[in-house]
Amino acid sequence: MEPLRPKDYTPVPAGNESQETLTLESYDNYIPKKNRWKLALHSTAFRTSLALSTILLLLLLSLSTFADSGVHYDCGNTPTEAASKNCKFDLLAFAWVPRPCFDAELYGQYDPYHDFEFFYDLNRTRQISIEELEKGINPRVFTSGKYHRTHCTYAWQTLQRAVLNGHKLSDNKTLNAGHYDHCSYYIINIDPNYRARFYMDYLNCQRMGGK
Repeated sequence: MEPLRPKDYTPVPAGNESQETLTLESYDNYIPKKNRWKLALHSTAFRTSLALSTILLLLLLSLSTFADSGVHYDCGNTPTEAASKNCKFDLLAFAWVPRPCFDAELYGQYDPYHDFEFFYDLNRTRQISIEELEKGINPRVFTSGKYHRTHCTYAWQTLQRAVLNGHKLSDNKTLNAGHYDHCSYYIINIDPNYRARFYMDYLNCQRMGGK
């Protein structure tokens, strides 16, 4: 299975862009201080996140190995190529997704174009129009922590529905356990001043179960 590229979003602290930022890769590999985890262990958010992560792990373990299942559909590496391959731009995943792996019913339960705002800059002074967002051409956007939480919830729902509904195919991001580790850590350690930076991704579709 093609590994998920660690670039799809980056937590950005409030302030100017010269401040040190924490990349997704370092976020996933970050080991918090012991006292932070001691506090987290007693929090409702931690227990909830741990339960969700455990359920997701069990779901993943219930599936066969994905490594030899191969790529069945892909979206290329550019918006033009993705559109030519009939991929769908998914604003909640901030990625182009092959249509055989796109859950239109789940996506229809959300209204991300009106529920969230997206900007060109960290200080959120230049907002991106809905018309431009719909084209799926922005390589990077800045948005809110609320969007990031919704993005994570949406990913969990996508995986759950794929397994419970017996889908034969799913995208490589949905099947990547590291993405859920990142989401769990983020939800446990919610920062009210958090700003998210997302990078466009181009996903591929893989067979679940390897056959």
